[in-house]
Amino acid sequence: MFARLVGALFAAGVVAGLALLALGILGASRRPLSGLRIADLVERQRSKLAAKKARRDFAAGLPRFLRSLSGAISAGGDLTGSIELVAETEASVVGKEVAEALAQYRMGQPLAKCLHALADRMQNRDLKLLAMALEMQQQTGGSLAKIIGAVLESIDGRVAVEREIRVLTAEGRLSAKILVALPALIALALAILMPDYLAFFVTDPVGLLMLAVALGLLVTGWLWMRRLVRADG
Repeated sequence: MFARLVGALFAAGVVAGLALLALGILGASRRPLSGLRIADLVERQRSKLAAKKARRDFAAGLPRFLRSLSGAISAGGDLTGSIELVAETEASVVGKEVAEALAQYRMGQPLAKCLHALADRMQNRDLKLLAMALEMQQQTGGSLAKIIGAVLESIDGRVAVEREIRVLTAEGRLSAKILVALPALIALALAILMPDYLAFFVTDPVGLLMLAVALGLLVTGWLWMRRLVRADG
């Protein structure tokens, strides 16, 4: 079993290495990327990182928002008014996004549909669960504060499990980072101490192939270890 696994990883590394080599050859035969295209790629990557950060901040601030919402409803407020009140006082990304959902609600969209759309945009399962619970509450009745409390319990339980998983996989994640960083550090040391030895891998076709295979194996191993220690598996 282990031999098959090693063989599969080696084959994947060879394929990935040859692909990197082919891309390098094709890239060398073409004109360099224009400044406009590079700027576009940078802007798209920046937008992706900003969206990912917004989703992470939204997930982190949602429990506090729901606790405030539950308190407002328990104090006698209705659902829509309480959501609007909490959204106005919430300075985080949650308040901003919920305010946009409320704007859609005022334009005639059902509240649950607006929350579903927000949950899809933020890729947040907890908010989707809340939207489904609100739909059921509108059909069958029940205490809104208890429903929100149940959603909060679900969030707290999941966060506790994810925290425990991150603690248990901390050593594996550290090992993955070290194993990925080692080849780069060794290459840097060779470039300083033995530049002639390292030149073989960037000037000779055989060296380029070996370098491409090594990079392919490195990327394959990193992806494999990253998959093993993911907390959202």
